[in-house]
Amino acid sequence: MAQEAAIIVATKNKEQSEAQTIAETARALAIAAEEKVTTARATEIAERDKDHQRDRGAQVAETNAMPITVMAEAEKAGRCQQGRSDQRPRPGRRPPPDHARDRRQGAR
Repeated sequence: MAQEAAIIVATKNKEQSEAQTIAETARALAIAAEEKVTTARATEIAERDKDHQRDRGAQVAETNAMPITVMAEAEKAGRCQQGRSDQRPRPGRRPPPDHARDRRQGAR
């Protein structure tokens, strides 16, 4: 009887140990899956922030460049209207248009 009781106790201990191993394995898999989700979420947030910073940087650069662009266009328009005499036509190129002549012809 004592031997049978020892066998029953040993069997119960073995079953309990196997169940505990299965539970610990399941817990480890759940933790690994949760870490994957957390990592994916953090990666997505970082990518979104990077895109936002790049877009914001482009907007700032465009805003900062606007006055320079406007000034350059104004200078170009001023040169065209003045018909600068110091501009000589380069060989093989047409001379710049004479806008004053065009205005005179339009007034007739």
